[in-house]
Amino acid sequence: MGLDSCSSGPIKRNGHITGKASAIKHDSNSQEQKPRIAKSPPSSTATEQPQNGATTSTAAASSTAATPRLKLTEIKEKMGSLERVLEQDVAKKGSRRKGASAADTDGEEIDFAPEPEDEKYLEPSALTVQDAVYDEDADDDLADLGFQMGKMRLTDRVGGFFRPKMAEELTVTLNDARNDHRSPTEKAYSPDPQLPYISGGASFLAPGPTYIPPSSNFFLSNNSSSASLIDFLPSKIVADRLLNQYWQAVHPIARAVHRHTLERRYGLFWNDVTMGIEPPNSLQAVVFAAMFSGVVSMSEETILMEFGVSKKNLVENFQMGTETALGRANFIRTTKLETLQAFVMYMIPLCRGEVSRAHSALVGTAVRIAECMGLHRDGIEYGLGPIETHIRRILWYQLCMLDIRTCEAQGPRPVIRAEDFDTQFPSNVDDADLEEGRSSTEPSWTDMTLTLIRMECNEIIRVVWVDRPRLEKKKISLTAVLGKVENFRRMMKEKYMSLVDDKVPVQHAGRLIFEIQSLRMHAMILHRYHNSVAYSIPDRLRQIIITSGVTVMESAIELETSPVLSTWSWFQSTGTKLGEDLSKSTAAFDRQEVSYSQPANTPYIPANNPSAINRMPPLAGPGIIAPPSDAPMVDIDWYEWDKLFPPDINTGELNLPNVTG
Repeated sequence: MGLDSCSSGPIKRNGHITGKASAIKHDSNSQEQKPRIAKSPPSSTATEQPQNGATTSTAAASSTAATPRLKLTEIKEKMGSLERVLEQDVAKKGSRRKGASAADTDGEEIDFAPEPEDEKYLEPSALTVQDAVYDEDADDDLADLGFQMGKMRLTDRVGGFFRPKMAEELTVTLNDARNDHRSPTEKAYSPDPQLPYISGGASFLAPGPTYIPPSSNFFLSNNSSSASLIDFLPSKIVADRLLNQYWQAVHPIARAVHRHTLERRYGLFWNDVTMGIEPPNSLQAVVFAAMFSGVVSMSEETILMEFGVSKKNLVENFQMGTETALGRANFIRTTKLETLQAFVMYMIPLCRGEVSRAHSALVGTAVRIAECMGLHRDGIEYGLGPIETHIRRILWYQLCMLDIRTCEAQGPRPVIRAEDFDTQFPSNVDDADLEEGRSSTEPSWTDMTLTLIRMECNEIIRVVWVDRPRLEKKKISLTAVLGKVENFRRMMKEKYMSLVDDKVPVQHAGRLIFEIQSLRMHAMILHRYHNSVAYSIPDRLRQIIITSGVTVMESAIELETSPVLSTWSWFQSTGTKLGEDLSKSTAAFDRQEVSYSQPANTPYIPANNPSAINRMPPLAGPGIIAPPSDAPMVDIDWYEWDKLFPPDINTGELNLPNVTG
């Protein structure tokens, strides 16, 4: 007999009616009513009389049998009650997300950690949006590159967001008398800062000197070009000099090849040329891409002195040679890793300070080609050798960095998503050790470390890109996202910064690049809230923006102007652009502290003076509740931060409950 038969309806057994006890009812007089038991029919009276104790034994047996049934019934009722409670709990959780679209809820979790009081009513500026639509008669050149103001190039995009009222925001801030801390004497003798970086005949709408656009016929031209390799190929002496420049200035900071492999291939290239045989198209492309990068990394003076031609002419020659070789190698439908390698090497010098939509389109093409070749899956899954796996990892993460760089400049969002690939980071190993199959047992600075720092910083930037829309939907708090960044900085300092010897220029450059890449995320997260219309941004968050912004700009300027770091200054126009985005997002700087009048080649020595930060003006803007003019501006105290969110003693991570990624 099942449970259902035990708990449903009365049961007739041996002439008696038994069943589960009915609920005890209480009437209005609070008089307890006893459960009623039906009497047996008269015809059974004779059987109820005691006959040698038989009736007593039957009643005792019936009572004993009813006890387990009552217990089973009670258990079943408790289980039903528990199920109802669980259903109600699930319904409550579902109601929190009621009204959200399928795209919003699919695979996405909500951070239910308590939101700090000073963030509760903070809203992002309505003057900053993700997407934009342009009129048919819009000026393509102005919308693409914007205009130049000193060394700064202003567009309607800041950190990937469309910000069409940037000029008005800057005007309101700069015209606010509270932001001018000059004395009357200084106002009389030092008017507005001078902008000496634009020559007399240069247009502020023209591209800067580092801008290299892809040729307009790069995609649509006939790949079977009549141009010959010999039309672009220099002598071997010149080629050797350019390849050596590539190893010194490009390879340490923007690695895309395994050195020993390319050197062997370079030898085969010249063997074929010497014998009058045309080298394979993919090999031509990678050699020309290396020489093209070497030319871009050289200064105008060095090129004039060594080659007797202008840098512009030499860049155009090797750019055309690289594009021709890529076209012949059918880069648009290639399955050869070497051809894709050449394509990535070609794009790295293009996507630096000034990035156009053409660059963004090229990167999108390269990402799709790489995915078709399976680079988004780790080489170990395919059973590839260590060198090929290493090269595939390098190329994939170079594309990840190019993806972030172009979407920051042109928007609207990264093409590559973290859940779409499982490629591991390249190994932190020297090229020679990888060639010989050796691996280091102790952490040390290697040929790969600087590039790895950039790659790992780029991936946490991707996390910030994902979290920014979640901030708008109140699915995560600003403090939680900032906590992720701080956790990452702690991890990187333990992993890589402990290996840095600042006396070695390339290692010191690695430290500066880490500071730029990690601290600029504070502005990426907070700059939309800086000009919040209804409520002023809390002082603790405002101090983070200013402190991080000043540090980023100092590091970027040092990378670009320090003589010992001049070998890699060609690439740091990217870092300078990041500093520009920071200055545009905060939109208020002390005119006494930020000078545009120093010569372009003057080495910059960071002040590292906390008092300079203390003298920075309060931030204000349209509709913002400005802080008091005498509000102290002190450096962010991370020890106070640790008091609010104490790190775990075992892992070192911040104690932020329920922070989801």
